[in-house]
Amino acid sequence: MDGSESKKTALIRMLQIYLKYGGFNRPLIQNDFVNYLKEEYDIKIERKAVSRNIALLKEIGFDIETTRSGTFLGGENPAFSVMSVLDSSHSIDLK
Repeated sequence: MDGSESKKTALIRMLQIYLKYGGFNRPLIQNDFVNYLKEEYDIKIERKAVSRNIALLKEIGFDIETTRSGTFLGGENPAFSVMSVLDSSHSIDLK
């Protein structure tokens, strides 16, 4: 590889981006993820892949709220929500 991260890490990096930049008052749009992934992690990803990753995060239990302005991690403490889902990941059926 040329120093860039694998696209396989994009899902985890998207969670980090939600925690670092997103919030109720700052929903993120797909282009935000495309830009942050490229700038911070040298991951090139298309908007369609961002949309699929958001759907996957929702499917496995992350509280992702969607508004007309974009998406953000819901709950009173998004970092705790992320840890809760990760702690319970052993019970997720990923077929």
